[in-house]
Amino acid sequence: MMKNSILYANHNRTTGEIETRISAIKSQLAMLAICSSSASGMAISPPEYVVPQGIIELDSEFARKIGFVSSRFLSCSYLWGEGNRIVINTIECTDRRRGYLRDLFKAIWALGAEIAVRTPLYTMQLILVHYGFVKVFMKDPIRGTFEYWVKSPEIYI
Repeated sequence: MMKNSILYANHNRTTGEIETRISAIKSQLAMLAICSSSASGMAISPPEYVVPQGIIELDSEFARKIGFVSSRFLSCSYLWGEGNRIVINTIECTDRRRGYLRDLFKAIWALGAEIAVRTPLYTMQLILVHYGFVKVFMKDPIRGTFEYWVKSPEIYI
């Protein structure tokens, strides 16, 4: 009987929620493989990512490829590369309602990367809902649980 209730619970989830959870699990497995390989001495090389890891500053080489430039976004804006996901921590457009954020989203998805927005303010939540982002909670072993709004390129296409 327990097996049926688990299937029933999963049946009520939307495709986007399931894909988001799968993407999160894949990211965690990739990190687990990297961490376990260094500890055990296995010769597993880290996976190739389309996104640079760590901070992505305005006007850097990668930032110019996706349109994350100072003519469109204020200097307080920055992105963070994490696996094949770009996390938006802080972002502010130089001129609102010009499509700069939309263009940034499309460029990131065109690379095949996922976008995650960490703990957005209300106005940003409205924008994310418009683009079909899904609210999820992710646990970090050091910093605790965070609210993210996530959308994968598979959902976009």
